[in-house]
Amino acid sequence: MYDINVIGNAPVDMLTHVPESLISEHNLNKGDFNQVDSATFDAITQQCTVEEMQSGGSCANSAWALAKIGKNVHFTGHIGNDAAGQHFYTDMEAVGITMPAPQQGSRTMEIYVLITPDGERTFVSQGVTAPITAEMIHQETFQQSPWLFIEGYTLLDQQPAVLKAIDLAKQNQCKIAFTVSADFVIHIKQQDIFSDILPHIDLFLANEEEYALLQEYIEKLPETAQKQAKEQLNNMAQVVTHSEKGATFKNAEGEQFMPTTAVQTVDATGAGDAFAAGFLSKYLDHEVENGLKTGHQIAGLVVQQVGARLKNWQSYNQQKIA
Repeated sequence: MYDINVIGNAPVDMLTHVPESLISEHNLNKGDFNQVDSATFDAITQQCTVEEMQSGGSCANSAWALAKIGKNVHFTGHIGNDAAGQHFYTDMEAVGITMPAPQQGSRTMEIYVLITPDGERTFVSQGVTAPITAEMIHQETFQQSPWLFIEGYTLLDQQPAVLKAIDLAKQNQCKIAFTVSADFVIHIKQQDIFSDILPHIDLFLANEEEYALLQEYIEKLPETAQKQAKEQLNNMAQVVTHSEKGATFKNAEGEQFMPTTAVQTVDATGAGDAFAAGFLSKYLDHEVENGLKTGHQIAGLVVQQVGARLKNWQSYNQQKIA
C-alpha cells in the first residue's frame, strides 16, 4: 500500500557555468525560463560542460520530501534510459519511492541552468520530452493509494493521462489533491481547471498570486458557471500560501491561518514544493494544524540553502513536530 500516488514531470537540472556571450548569441531572456526548439537546445548544450545534475520537478520534489519524512510514495513520471533519467531514478529509488523504470528510446526532460559570471541563472529547455501517457496510468496504483496528488504543469501537455488518473481515482474512492504549479498554468488552462479539475478534487493548493488569478477568471465566467465554480472551491479544502507571512487553510467549516517564522532566504527555489510535502505529510492523517506547521518548517529550511531538495535532514529531525 502507498500513502499517496503523485503524478508530475520528471526533469533534471543540468548546471553549467557559461560566458555572457552565450546568452546573447542565442537571444535568451537572461534570468528567466526559455523554452527553445530542439535545434537551438542542441546548439546550446554542445557549448556547455555539465558540472552537476540535480533532479527536479514540482511534485517530484514534494514526493521526494514526503518519502524522506517517512511516507510510502508512488510517483508516476516519465524518464528515459539516458544519463539524466538514470540520475533521476536513482534519486527517487534511494528514498524508497516506487516509480516506472527509465524507458528505452525516451529522452528525459533536461533543463540547462546557465550560470553567468555575475551569478545569474538562465534556464533553457525543450519542454517535456518524455510525456506521461494514459498508458502509464494503471488501475492497481489507485487501488493501493488513498490519495492522488496532481501537478498543474501536467495539464499543459499531458492532459489525457491526468483525466484517466482522475477517473481511476474516483472509481477507487481515492481522494485527489491538485497544485496549480504556476500562474501561467491558470492563464492557459483555466477552462480545463473549471471543467475537469475543480469538480473532482478534495484539496486545492496554490500561492496567493495563483489563487487571486483564479478568482479573477472565475469572476469572468457566465453567472451560472461562476456560481458553480465558487461553490466547488468553497466546499473543498484549500491551502493558500502567503510567502514568508504564512499559509491559510480553508474548508466548508471555516478558515485557519498559520503564520510562519521569518528566516534568511538564500534560494527560494522549491519552497512551495517543500511546503506541500510537509503539509500533506500530516494532512493525510487528518492533522491540519500540524500540516501547516510542518509545511512551514521544511520550506523554511529549504530556502536557507541552494536547491529545491533539503540537504540537511538532521536539522528537520532535530525540531520536527511529534
